[in-house]
Amino acid sequence: MEMKDWLPLYREIVDDLGLSEENDIMASRELAALISANDELEDRDVNLALLEDYIRSRTCIVIGGGPRLEEELDELLGGDRVLRDLGDVTFITADGATSSLMKRGITPDVIVTDLDGGFEDQRRAVLLGSLMVLHGHGDNMDVLRRRVPELSGCVVGSTQVDPSPVPGLINMGGFTDGDRAVHIALSLGAERIILVGFSGEGAGDKIMDGGRRERLKGADREMKERKLRWMRRLLDMADPERVAPFGKRSPGRR
Repeated sequence: MEMKDWLPLYREIVDDLGLSEENDIMASRELAALISANDELEDRDVNLALLEDYIRSRTCIVIGGGPRLEEELDELLGGDRVLRDLGDVTFITADGATSSLMKRGITPDVIVTDLDGGFEDQRRAVLLGSLMVLHGHGDNMDVLRRRVPELSGCVVGSTQVDPSPVPGLINMGGFTDGDRAVHIALSLGAERIILVGFSGEGAGDKIMDGGRRERLKGADREMKERKLRWMRRLLDMADPERVAPFGKRSPGRR
């Protein structure tokens, strides 16, 4: 997504959810500095090239944390029939969905996260070769300060503000981890994108290490529901010829 298209949407989101663009800018700068200071992280340009290699002209399975995730994963992975039909695929997980996939013995190729879910599984995935697209925003600065120094491997920083004044970060559109993963895949030329764990009404409970669900309550659940409305709007903007929920159409090759 081009910045001229994304930034007006972003500012609508800021107004709707009561966020702070100034805090998001501060978070992006801090994330860039934290990544630069960590000598255990791979070179940014190499990581960006690898990210594009994982995605361009490929089938990407983007896995979100919705309430039907476990059911859909079991169907997708059952007997490997569906995966055989799909051929060579790229697994992209949104935050805590990483734990649900790894619980089934698969390490994702790409993780799109703001580190809101289970950190240890995501850290382990990066050590095993996953590429992490790590997002900074005004509400997760404390988490970034604590966790970025603990990471080792391939990490690309991302922001939801204009990245041009912040060396080293990317912004390809998207607000929640799930729809941001979809827009990254679209921007980098995925042939098609299959959504797993995006169906079901309402917000799924937060997924922590080991695939354990942590109940969202009160204001947290209400905010999650409001964010999901934006996720659905941003997914609706995606090319329907390239993006479809798992099971909506045949997953065989076109």
